Amino acid sequence: MKGTDFYQLYKQLEACEKEELTAAVKAHGGEYIFFNCDSENANDEWFEGEYDDICPIILASLKYDDIFSDFYVTRITLKDGKWLTIYGFRKEFGWPSDERELDMFAYGQIHYITETIPETDDVKDVTMPLEVTPNIEYRPFKNKLECLEELHKHGSWIQNADTYFQICQIDNIGIVTIDSFMSYTEALSCITFLDNTPFGIKINK
Repeated sequence: MKGTDFYQLYKQLEACEKEELTAAVKAHGGEYIFFNCDSENANDEWFEGEYDDICPIILASLKYDDIFSDFYVTRITLKDGKWLTIYGFRKEFGWPSDERELDMFAYGQIHYITETIPETDDVKDVTMPLEVTPNIEYRPFKNKLECLEELHKHGSWIQNADTYFQICQIDNIGIVTIDSFMSYTEALSCITFLDNTPFGIKINK
């Protein structure tokens, strides 16, 4: 039975969240620090202070985690001036010395970070125009040729949440990255091009 493709809607909303957070971080010079985990006495400072009221708490996961957990967000940076990277540590049993790059985020969580970042003299609002297009559907690539045509349009870099990697090889059933193989069906369900276009063929109705 046909229904709305909510996955694509969620991806659009997530992309908008990331654009807004990126704009907020750019307004602060490309990095915003809620708590400095690189300090030699970071754990003691955290224990003695009230930083848990300053750092936003979001539902996220580290790479290779099976489930989402609550994390304190400690800092956000733009690698090379453009790649949004969010760091934090677990709320339960975690310490600043455990700070790691967060990999995936539950839907709607990134906006909480943006709301916590203060305004600057020049930037007070990072609201992005949101155009939701629920009726656009995609199918997996059928073969190597179809994949190549889209790579020429969007480039060979792809993303899964906030992890970026490059395609090393393609064939008629899937792609090879630096450390794994993925079928075209699997790829469509979990990765996009860097411009957030789904990794597949748009279905014309």
